Amino acid sequence: EMQAVYEDISMDLSKMPCSENDHFTTGTADDIYVNTENFHPKPKEWTDISAHGKLKDNKKTAKIFILILGLLLMLGVLTLCVLGTLYHHKMVSYELLSEQHDNVTKPLMIQKQKAQDADRLYKDLRSKNQDLISTCNEAKLLYETLKVKHQQVHERLSACSANQNCKPCGEGWQSLGLKCYYFSTEKQIWTQSRDYCVSKGGHLVIITSQTEQ
Repeated sequence: EMQAVYEDISMDLSKMPCSENDHFTTGTADDIYVNTENFHPKPKEWTDISAHGKLKDNKKTAKIFILILGLLLMLGVLTLCVLGTLYHHKMVSYELLSEQHDNVTKPLMIQKQKAQDADRLYKDLRSKNQDLISTCNEAKLLYETLKVKHQQVHERLSACSANQNCKPCGEGWQSLGLKCYYFSTEKQIWTQSRDYCVSKGGHLVIITSQTEQ
């Protein structure tokens, strides 16, 4: 259509008379075409072509934006995958270290418990040993006391044997060897007889030996 318009304009101009006084100058067809563009609006196809170009530019920009967004999303996903893998490895390493720590700590705790039990047993044995030493010292002291008393009794018996007038037993008591017996003429029950003997400084006995009888 543009070509047709240009042709019509050129034809009309060729038919117009020209003179020296006219302001129209002969020029090329390009000059005429340029001048006519200033007087006529742009054709509809030009507007469509311009809008179509802008639409193509917008689509191209949108595609670039979507591509960049996709790349960023992929980069984010890859980053998350890497972080997840590192976290998994860290957790596995932590679990292994924790297990190794438990394997090392448990025997140490058992040995510590055994050491505490042994220390407590040692303290108990030391306390019992101190008690035994104290008991042994008391027994030793008692032995020395009895030894002295035995020596005194032995000396008295030796003196009595040498002196016939010596009476090792008290009045009313009868001697038999190293023992003294008291025979009561009163009849009493067992508990009364026992208390009576205790009051005399002796003990109630049952004579079963034929020699003593």
